Amino acid sequence: DANAIEFLAVGGKPLIRVTGKTSFQLYEKLNSEDLTPLTLSRSEIVKAVQQAWPDSKVVLVQSPERNDSYGRLRSGRLPQQTLRLTLDDSSQTWVHINRETGEIVSVMDQSRRIYRWLFNGLHSLDVPGLVEKRPLWDIVMLFFLTVGFMFSVTGVVIGWRRVAHDWIS
Repeated sequence: DANAIEFLAVGGKPLIRVTGKTSFQLYEKLNSEDLTPLTLSRSEIVKAVQQAWPDSKVVLVQSPERNDSYGRLRSGRLPQQTLRLTLDDSSQTWVHINRETGEIVSVMDQSRRIYRWLFNGLHSLDVPGLVEKRPLWDIVMLFFLTVGFMFSVTGVVIGWRRVAHDWIS
């Protein structure tokens, strides 16, 4: 029933990920013949992140809350089984790991978290309290798009008048 079989390693531990039409499962090899299903533990994930970032120490491991502003964007969300590991480096890096797949979902340092607010917050109005209220979000977005369009039209008209004035003179 598998569509894809991938071989990967998490913290130096060889694993097999079998992906079907609607689900996937991690397996570890017990012996030369048998595989056993596996869900990565917190300690295995912490060990793997420590190996990947040897100059930093994991200081906090948590599951992002359901309404987390960094894990819940209009354009996408962190998978449900995600763990956030906070490192003690100067950038206060967050590493998001999907426990089901063993994959790094995202790495967010302080500058990436600021970028999240400047880009997603300002360009998509992806701000808490507004993004969940869909009709209100649409009205506010249409208002700002209309204002931007009007500024663009005004700029074109002023530019055209200037060019026409210089061309006629």
